[in-house]
Amino acid sequence: MLCEPYKGEILPHWRFKTILEAKKSSSKIYKMFLAYLKANDFPGADMARKFLQMGWTRARHANHKGGRKYDKQTREEL
Repeated sequence: MLCEPYKGEILPHWRFKTILEAKKSSSKIYKMFLAYLKANDFPGADMARKFLQMGWTRARHANHKGGRKYDKQTREEL
């Protein structure tokens, strides 16, 4: 996720704190993904795909108390 210039292009749009932010973010990044594919820029498309997948994972953690999947003390899954 450190590959430039892609990180600098995609990261400003990566938001997932609220449902509305996540929808706008994923829509923008998906459009970027399609643009990278159209330009045959496969590293850019791969980076956009990874940001989309990472956003989905982060949003899944938001479904748990405090945004955490595991209890801090016991490390048990919530």
